[in-house]
Amino acid sequence: MVGNSRPDRPASPRPAPRKRPRQARSRALVDAILDATARVLVRDGYAALTTNAVATMAGVSIGSLYQYFPNRDALVLALRERHSRQMHALIVAQMAGEEPGLAIMIARTIRAAMQAHRLEPALHKVLATEAAHLETHHEKDETEGLLHALLERYALGAHAVVTVPDLRVATFVVGRMAHALIHAAVIDPPPGVDPDLLEGETVRAVMAYLTAGRDAA
Repeated sequence: MVGNSRPDRPASPRPAPRKRPRQARSRALVDAILDATARVLVRDGYAALTTNAVATMAGVSIGSLYQYFPNRDALVLALRERHSRQMHALIVAQMAGEEPGLAIMIARTIRAAMQAHRLEPALHKVLATEAAHLETHHEKDETEGLLHALLERYALGAHAVVTVPDLRVATFVVGRMAHALIHAAVIDPPPGVDPDLLEGETVRAVMAYLTAGRDAA
């Protein structure tokens, strides 16, 4: 009900935007609404997020918000997707161009992922801890697709260095391992530990898995 200040009722598992912004003005409006969603999430948390609070923060009418987002979960999903696109853009930039050795490429990719997570650490923490249930299959598929393409470069051909025989398994293990370590390093790092050290140890863990047994072969 419009005007209700209580948190919205749980929505369907994948609430979609009501319509897509096509003109520059409507895209700017949607960006302003998503910026406001991020600020309210960081300030109040997911449980207290309401469409009214977001509309007030954005300085728009509740009717304007409802043109694009039917409920709070649609807002959070759109925000997650925008955040994911920003992270992927940084990672893809690292994969473009020359093809260095695996260790350098893994180091670059993990550094880019950590930089992406640090874009808005407070927001990322809320999304990861309070709104993780809203992660979409699209986010997972896109991330795994990038990782699979990266590992494939170093698993095939005369100069293959990846020793894990099944690339699907390697993609799953590296994705989950790196994801957990990067999240912890950015969101809940051990006190007093240099972030560069955590980054380096994450690279070392991934490389140890991908190239296990290579030196002994």
